[in-house]
Amino acid sequence: MGKLIWLAQALTGGLLLVVLGLHMVANHTTEGLLTYEGALQRFHNPAILVLESVFLLVVVFHACNGLRNVIMDYVKSERAGRLATRILTAVGAVAAVYGLWLGFALQAR
Repeated sequence: MGKLIWLAQALTGGLLLVVLGLHMVANHTTEGLLTYEGALQRFHNPAILVLESVFLLVVVFHACNGLRNVIMDYVKSERAGRLATRILTAVGAVAAVYGLWLGFALQAR
């Protein structure tokens, strides 16, 4: 299982570079600052919603798994490691669900 988690961390790291680049191009190459209305308008484009959703999911997994790996390096108790894994899984799930809900809510406006 450890090798699979390491592979997932490496793959999401590479995917993060690609998705971050696309996010930067899609959101930060406009003229001037993006207003709230402009951001809402962007979410009406399904491609932007998909891009931002993938970006969210990749960042949440990569961050939670990375933090879990750091904790596992320092925690020697198997029980504490399982607890850290459960807590980070719950935090990641809540963040992902809330972020996806928010993205779809913005698209519906």
